[in-house]
Amino acid sequence: MALVAVSLILGRHIHIGGSTYAGTMAENYIEPYSWFDAIAFICIFFVLILAERTISQIALTYCSKAKTVPPKKISSIPLKPFLMASAIVLALWLPYLLTYWPGLIFGDTLSSFNQMFSGTLSNHHPVAFTLAMKLCVQIATAIGFGRTTGIALYTITQMSFMALCFGYLSVWFIERLSIRKHFVWLPVALFGLSPYIAAYSIALWKDPVFSCCICMISTLLADAVLSEKGITSRLKTVSLCFFSLIAMLFRNNGAYIVLALILLLAVASIVIHVRKKSLRYVSILLPLCISLVAYGVISGPAYSALHVTPTEKVESLGIPLNQMARVAALNGDMSDSDRAYMNSLLPLDQYKDKYRPTCTDMLKWDPEFNAEPLNNDFWSHWVSMLIRNPRVYFEAWEMQTFGYWTVNVPAAALHTTNIDGGVPRNVHPEHEIGFDIASHNLLGSETFRIALPLSSYSISGGMVFWILIAACLILIRYKKWQWMLPLLPLLLLYGTLFVASPIWYWPRYIFAAQLAIPVVIVLVYRAVFDSKSTGTPDSR
Repeated sequence: MALVAVSLILGRHIHIGGSTYAGTMAENYIEPYSWFDAIAFICIFFVLILAERTISQIALTYCSKAKTVPPKKISSIPLKPFLMASAIVLALWLPYLLTYWPGLIFGDTLSSFNQMFSGTLSNHHPVAFTLAMKLCVQIATAIGFGRTTGIALYTITQMSFMALCFGYLSVWFIERLSIRKHFVWLPVALFGLSPYIAAYSIALWKDPVFSCCICMISTLLADAVLSEKGITSRLKTVSLCFFSLIAMLFRNNGAYIVLALILLLAVASIVIHVRKKSLRYVSILLPLCISLVAYGVISGPAYSALHVTPTEKVESLGIPLNQMARVAALNGDMSDSDRAYMNSLLPLDQYKDKYRPTCTDMLKWDPEFNAEPLNNDFWSHWVSMLIRNPRVYFEAWEMQTFGYWTVNVPAAALHTTNIDGGVPRNVHPEHEIGFDIASHNLLGSETFRIALPLSSYSISGGMVFWILIAACLILIRYKKWQWMLPLLPLLLLYGTLFVASPIWYWPRYIFAAQLAIPVVIVLVYRAVFDSKSTGTPDSR
């Protein structure tokens, strides 16, 4: 509760008066704090405590009066409803594809196109994503079609994969809550008719596939803890391995998520073994480890054989670099060595004009920025400047991550430009596509583009983050410590953004956590009702 109160106080002082991408320090800044904030913190803290107690009491009362308890047995997902749900979701998305054929093309997509047709590969945009599109283009051209059709083939493949994930999630949600089966049309309609999700299904980014994989990992882990026996099905074991590998190949932070998950599970398995609990962590660790080894082979020897250029170091230093740049822009406390180092990156007198509080891109892409020194003694200078300027560092971190943890900054809470933020060439003809690839509206009338918007609201990243934290607290309250396992991939996703986000907020970076809200609901619901049957809630 204290952290929520702090986030509300911090969010209240974040002022966004200009572009969140290119806004300067004069436009986007932190307003001064006052004694009123201390009073506000105390009031907010006690209101939150009271609200939490009230909600908990209502939940306990409801559970005591409920007539049914969800069965403990974790049944398999019936194939026919799963396939039908997937087919309906895919059909509901088709108008988007036909309107924005062959799929939404962004600047990032063009970078992959350039690699596909030049033969020079770079892991800046994951090679697996680029090669998957290239394969589809090769298939299309081999049977007499053009490149545009090849890109459409990739989009259809992506849509089909996502539809299968959403179809499974829809049926899984109904089954795990023991709701009448005909209500499955509710999540199916939500996933199929949501403009936010439909636009994602045709977005030629690596994020849609990556996000679905992370969501499915959480779903599989949820079944593992609900059954209390780990993963016992061979199909689920293979699925966990597959989704983990694809997640790592389609986004660079996927490897960090899987690695951290393995380490946490290894520690937990030791503790669980000592306490002689029943959850078989080895059944979860094994497929994760296999996928990590496979990823190491692919991203190592295989990529070397393909002469893949590694991701630039600056891409993983977004927040630390901006922290140092903020110190230089404010003429903060630096040693002579620090000043010389910062000057080697960019002339010191230019930081004030070129530092952007909410995004690193404008700095690292500046023609005069020299990334070479980042390979030498970066962290020693980062620590040196941190010791001298801790408050400035924290403010820089706030301004570059607030969209992921605040709920009261309008720029984040009311954010709708997820797709538009990528400047899709389909609706911005002033930006050329090239490569003999063209966008068409196959439905003809522009009315369809009005009816099928690319700007739409979604639950903010900050709200989703606190939902995850609240779910963890509820699981702890009901003594379901192991049930937090399915939430770990989502929290680790946030963790990668808290330390290396290139921009203050973009919904596509936390799409997986938004998708996994049904998993959170199932875990909390089952924790509350299982406590009814076992009589073991902690009702403090």
